[in-house]
Amino acid sequence: LRSRLLPPTLLLRIAEAGQVFTFGKGDEDGRLGHAEDIESKSQPTPVRALEGVKVLSISLGFNHSVALTDNCLVYSWGRSEYGQLGHNDIAPSMTPRMVESLCDKGVHTISTGAFHTCALGSELPGPGLPCASVHL
Repeated sequence: LRSRLLPPTLLLRIAEAGQVFTFGKGDEDGRLGHAEDIESKSQPTPVRALEGVKVLSISLGFNHSVALTDNCLVYSWGRSEYGQLGHNDIAPSMTPRMVESLCDKGVHTISTGAFHTCALGSELPGPGLPCASVHL
């Protein structure tokens, strides 16, 4: 299993089959990705919205998460007060949602900061910038 810890109240794990489990402090912005179930989880709980999707990597912001799949699709969930989820709004997402604007960009690497997200791919927009903020 591969895992990354950030922030200290949230841990995500990716099983060998690409299934995502979250546990830690839940909140009203959906940081754990369990839809309307905002309770904290003390044991790994599958993220149902990503069942059947093979996730290769995850990056965690302060209150948002971003996942990259085996077919170069990007999913994001959690808080989005600065547009860091990439869904063309600032509404939180209680479950993982595909970032539609990155579907055909050949994304192969994702990274998050506290309040932003970057994606590296073969077809990202911008004047020669390989990393575009997902505030698009």
